[in-house]
Amino acid sequence: MKVTIDSLDGNGALDYTHALSGAEPLTIERKLNQPSSCLLNLASGGPAVPASGARVVVSADNGTVLFTGYAIAVPARVYAGMGTTGPAYVLQLSCLSDEVLFNARVSEKTIECVATTAGDVLTKLTGRA
Repeated sequence: MKVTIDSLDGNGALDYTHALSGAEPLTIERKLNQPSSCLLNLASGGPAVPASGARVVVSADNGTVLFTGYAIAVPARVYAGMGTTGPAYVLQLSCLSDEVLFNARVSEKTIECVATTAGDVLTKLTGRA
């Protein structure tokens, strides 16, 4: 499995696969008529902490994309126990799939198509473009 996260800070997508915490598995949950969710735990010593709204892509080893979405918020720090230098934490990242953004996006520019000819609709579309 490969996990890439792009915090949209200009550095591009970073590979977080090696930073996954083995304490709890990465979970992808799909429900009917609801956006998919992904929950993953990252070791706190990994790459930069993902930002809220970061783009997350989870893919299988063969390249099949399993999940694409965005981080809901900055990862929560969850106590994982005591380490050699003191308390240890994992970063718990919650993500929602892309459908959330598609459903929330409403076009402000609409074209009236009722009782008009196809030629008029095409003229309006090309005029707007």
